[in-house]
Amino acid sequence: MWKKACRGPLCLAVIIGSVIGAVKAAQVVTLNNYSTHNLNRLIFYSFQENLNYWLLAACICAVCIIVILLGALYCFQLLYKKPITVYFTRYAALFDRTWVRMPAYILLAGVVSFNIVVIAVIDRTPHYPNIILISIDDLRADHLGCYGYTRNTSPYLDAFAKDNILFENCFVHEPWTLTSHMSMLTSLYPITQKVDLYTGRALSPAFVTLAEVLKNEGFQTLAFANAGIFMDAQAGFYQGFDSYIKLFNYSPSEPSRNAEFQTVFIKNYLQKNVKKNFFLFVHFFDVHSDHGQTPYSSPPPFNTLFTKLNSIDLGFTEESASIAMVHINKRQQALTKEQLDYLAALYDNSIAYMDQCIGDFFAMLKELDLYENSLIIITSDHGEEFQEHGYLLHSNPYYYDELIHVPLIIKLPHGSPIQSADKRRIAGLVESIDIMPSTLDLLDITTPARVQGKSFKNLLYGNGEGKEYVYGFNLKGSFFVRSKRWKLMSDQGLEEKRLKLFNIENDPLEQNNLAANNIPIKKTLTEKIAEKIAESEQLHSIIVQGHASKNSEGPISYDKEQIEQLKQLGYIQ
Repeated sequence: MWKKACRGPLCLAVIIGSVIGAVKAAQVVTLNNYSTHNLNRLIFYSFQENLNYWLLAACICAVCIIVILLGALYCFQLLYKKPITVYFTRYAALFDRTWVRMPAYILLAGVVSFNIVVIAVIDRTPHYPNIILISIDDLRADHLGCYGYTRNTSPYLDAFAKDNILFENCFVHEPWTLTSHMSMLTSLYPITQKVDLYTGRALSPAFVTLAEVLKNEGFQTLAFANAGIFMDAQAGFYQGFDSYIKLFNYSPSEPSRNAEFQTVFIKNYLQKNVKKNFFLFVHFFDVHSDHGQTPYSSPPPFNTLFTKLNSIDLGFTEESASIAMVHINKRQQALTKEQLDYLAALYDNSIAYMDQCIGDFFAMLKELDLYENSLIIITSDHGEEFQEHGYLLHSNPYYYDELIHVPLIIKLPHGSPIQSADKRRIAGLVESIDIMPSTLDLLDITTPARVQGKSFKNLLYGNGEGKEYVYGFNLKGSFFVRSKRWKLMSDQGLEEKRLKLFNIENDPLEQNNLAANNIPIKKTLTEKIAEKIAESEQLHSIIVQGHASKNSEGPISYDKEQIEQLKQLGYIQ
């Protein structure tokens, strides 16, 4: 009787678990808008992950139902003084017939076999290291010791760079948090992916992110962002991430300590939630100008490391220092050397605090035994200006190197064949969009066809000299094209009178504009940028027009609180 009573509900549980697992797998594929080349593998992963969980839940529910049912029948027997078997006698013969039982057995065997096949397929996939991509917002390269800075702002990053691989010439494509990170994660220039904060245009699902490709290869994909609306999931950053967690002002009582609390949160999350190899994207915002009384805030003892507390009057009367600096930019007001030095020192204080937090982050990875077997990439989305060219913050429409030259330091996983000491510093030109294809290439994972970055894996082996040209654009007309020797840029497209040309080798601080000179390199660089713009526009059209969701590029909508954050940080009036 027990077997007969349990057989039906248990078979039903298997069927329910299988159906729910399949539905959940379809949801993972559909909601994340995967358009990668190997969709069947992702379905296998998703089905295997969800089937076992929901099958177990369904079985537990079935057992509970059976126990409740038998308990009810037992109570019925006690109440009416009749044995339970009386109610099964009429149907016993029917349940004994093989032709009735066989479909349930076949279905059960089929589901179990399918799950075994799924597990077998997964077991044959390559074993990958963990991947950790860390972006330190607003960190210009030349304020780190490993890039030649005289102040001791970055002892932990300097030690990390000394033991690993540093790229001397990495450039981003636009000095804005949202678009720069989107280019980093999609390997597409800003004018190709066309995400825009001010028009509210989100990333189209037609574009493939690094997280999506790695998810497709079986990675658990996690992101922890700390930049309010700049890194909001609704802009498209969620694509491919199992968990996308935004930690803006995670420590509201002590906002200057966000980074250290962020590390504690990530540690607790990894301990409780990570079940397999993972891709971890961490975005730190603590170097960025803030909305307090000083633009770059850091906790003691870092707040007086290179400055005396409130030692210089900056003349900021507004509630937000970032807003005050925006007004200074609009008025083209020149600060004194003493004021600029003080601002730069405050910035260096925040870098030193962030560096300490990076050291704590590394210690956390080592404590969890995750450091050695991880590919770790440290970079930034843009730099910061201190009126080297007339502006504060990163608002200059001309993309000078202090805004676009960012650090890029990479630690390869333990046992990597690329360990030669003479490859510690790489001078070749690389771009932020190269991070995605390089990461995939290092893991021998096929890179999606429609990306604009190029793998720099060959540079790690000492082959090649990097890119001949690197580029940057925004949707309003600013652009730059740069070689090792020359740099051409504009704030209004190819309009002749807006062009600026610099010989970087002879004039690294970009002070002597040679655009008025009729030299051949100017024509060459103009043709290069025009070709790249046309190529990017064409690629955007090809990708979006070929996707079923081509009209889903936005909009991004902001509530009153988010708009207020934009105002406090100085991005809108």
